[in-house]
Amino acid sequence: MSQALLLSDPVPTVSLHDGRPAVTSREVSRYFNKRHDAVLRDIAAITSNCPKSFSAHNFVGASYLDEQAKNRPMYIIYRDGFMLLVMGYTGKKALAIKLAYIEAFNAMEEELTRKNRPALPKSRSTRRESLPTIPGSIPRQSLDERPFLDFVEEVQQAHTQVQVSQERLLSKAYRLALTLCHDIEARTKVPVSKRSGKFTLERFLLDHMTYGLDEALTYPSDTLPDYRNPGLYLLGVLRQFNAN
Repeated sequence: MSQALLLSDPVPTVSLHDGRPAVTSREVSRYFNKRHDAVLRDIAAITSNCPKSFSAHNFVGASYLDEQAKNRPMYIIYRDGFMLLVMGYTGKKALAIKLAYIEAFNAMEEELTRKNRPALPKSRSTRRESLPTIPGSIPRQSLDERPFLDFVEEVQQAHTQVQVSQERLLSKAYRLALTLCHDIEARTKVPVSKRSGKFTLERFLLDHMTYGLDEALTYPSDTLPDYRNPGLYLLGVLRQFNAN
């Protein structure tokens, strides 16, 4: 079931800013039931401890007009910045809101991938014009282009399949990791998703899923070793806590 269906409030949405999916700090404040100035302080704490390149890419300063028509500061927050920001947000609906936002980001990025995918020429005669030419004379009896054009299509289809699979698996990995963290927190009463210094279990698991899944999908072998499967790592954490 979509996590958005578990929320009684309007479903969190993601919009495009400079061609990239993003949310605003005001939207984060609204959905996580936090004061906007508190969200701004959280962002300031993150940007002061992160590399400037990361901060500039994921948190962009902006402004809005308040009820008195005065300019007030806010931030446009892109996906990686959003994930880092909300890691420490807890509460009764926090998990459902996080997952709903992940679904919204995934849906927007999937739509962008579809729109930005270069279309192959419709006819074989026009396709020839887009292919690189080889200098020199071309024999009258040229090789049949059809196998080459079929290969072009196969590569494009394979790329699309990999992208769709990666987005689907990453969304599921985040969902399972967040669910596991909140279950551990409920059973142990230890706030694993709150910031304690620079390390949290939630942050560690989400980072591990992101990089682990990318490495797993590009592993240069027909068989994926167990130590390269991030799903087995999550399963190990679950079994460890279930055994206690």
